[in-house]
Amino acid sequence: KTQKEEIEKRIKEIEKEYPSVIEKKDDEKPKEKPTQQIIHTSQQSNDQNNQNNQNKEILDYLQEALEPKVAEVRLSTRLKTHPVCLVAKDGISFEMEKVLSSMPDGNPYGMKATKVLEINAEHPIFNALMNIYKSNPEKVKEYATLLLDQALLIEGFPIEDPVGFSMKICDLMVEASK
Repeated sequence: KTQKEEIEKRIKEIEKEYPSVIEKKDDEKPKEKPTQQIIHTSQQSNDQNNQNNQNKEILDYLQEALEPKVAEVRLSTRLKTHPVCLVAKDGISFEMEKVLSSMPDGNPYGMKATKVLEINAEHPIFNALMNIYKSNPEKVKEYATLLLDQALLIEGFPIEDPVGFSMKICDLMVEASK
């Protein structure tokens, strides 16, 4: 079992033993029956797996372009309006990585979160990536680094080459105006 599952299990045990200790607000109470929630989550997981399998070729290509900076590139079910986000895989969280890096001697053990880049399949950027991948796969590598840098900035991490990032954005703007 994962740590999250263990914590959820323990919270439920505490709720049964001490019902008044953990009181849920009305907006936190489940609106569906638990079995419906599980089915819904299972369906989402199946949909995500299907989408990832259908787009395996481009996702693998993006991952290869971004190695070793990310452990995986996959399609996201959590994003609604943003094109990309970073999530931590197993191990330490992003917040823990930031705390370790802010220590006086830096991060002496080099502990870093395992980063996963998630792309919103519903965002127009994904269709753009697919079209560019078909016509010019090498160009997709540039866009992959742009998306990773964007995700890093959103998550509060510094990017390796801010000047390069700025130049790529300017190049894209000039290219789009032609």
